[in-house]
Amino acid sequence: MATKSKRAVEVLTSWVDRYAGTPNTCRAYQRELERVQAWLLGQKLTFESVTQADLERYLHAFASGETLATRPGTKSLRTLSFTRDVLLRMMAELERHGIRIPRTSIELKLPTDSPKAPSLTAPSQQEVDEWDALRQQWHNRPQLKAGSRDPLERQFFVAEFVFCMALSSQELADGVMSDFLALDGIWQLRVRQKNMPTEKYVHVPAPAMAMLKRYRESRGLSSYPDASETAVPIVSRLRSERRVNGWAISKCLSQLSKSPDVDSAVHRIRISSRLLRRYLIVRSLLKKVDERSLRKHVRSDYAVNAVSAVIRESGNSLAQSLVM
Repeated sequence: MATKSKRAVEVLTSWVDRYAGTPNTCRAYQRELERVQAWLLGQKLTFESVTQADLERYLHAFASGETLATRPGTKSLRTLSFTRDVLLRMMAELERHGIRIPRTSIELKLPTDSPKAPSLTAPSQQEVDEWDALRQQWHNRPQLKAGSRDPLERQFFVAEFVFCMALSSQELADGVMSDFLALDGIWQLRVRQKNMPTEKYVHVPAPAMAMLKRYRESRGLSSYPDASETAVPIVSRLRSERRVNGWAISKCLSQLSKSPDVDSAVHRIRISSRLLRRYLIVRSLLKKVDERSLRKHVRSDYAVNAVSAVIRESGNSLAQSLVM
């Protein structure tokens, strides 16, 4: 048993070391590893024998400040969600090395008395209805003349693309057309993330690609991007092919539902990149999309975990009210 436990610690230590290129992440993972290892020793458990129920007891102990090197006081939902995610990653790594029996899935419930994050409250049925109505309008909108550079077409594209890709305003502003790559007919977008040593490629869903095609044609460009467009921004200024900043993207989103060209039946709803990401996560979870795949697409473990927790605690009524 001691030999097995030693092997588990070696595997997890090696896993933490892989994040040496991002010092803050590496330190956070090392801290979580040391904390859970000390708790397991105190409980006379090992990484091989610990169960889902044990790990949930650990989360309760951590939330109460009863684990090693844990500050007293209530933990935020963000902190608890991060700790849960690291635990799940550790178990997955041990399964990958054959140290734990592989499982199809494992869910860890957060302590029921953990605080809620107001910014991550699930959307209401009215909000979803308004959002659906707004999207339907621009998908049904007639194709405009090539080169028209219509401002509403630009706003529609920005909103749809941010929604489908879970992009921040700055990520979209930083992108250029050559960041798109087609592999076997599947489009991907290279996303540059601040303080990350490596770039990420994210799948571009069909609705987002359809809106990109419309938007490019409205700018007088060819229908699809290519590798030569290294100086062509994904979103340009309204009357020229010059780059915009994150503030301009945010302004596009906020102005969309206020446009006089948008059906007055749609209430004046607030739209932001953060809100659109939350819609995407809620829709995906209720459609039973695999959470690991969703985390990879959204590029935020915390956001997916937190919204998932809200949905689970809301019960079936939320799922019924948000049928897509």
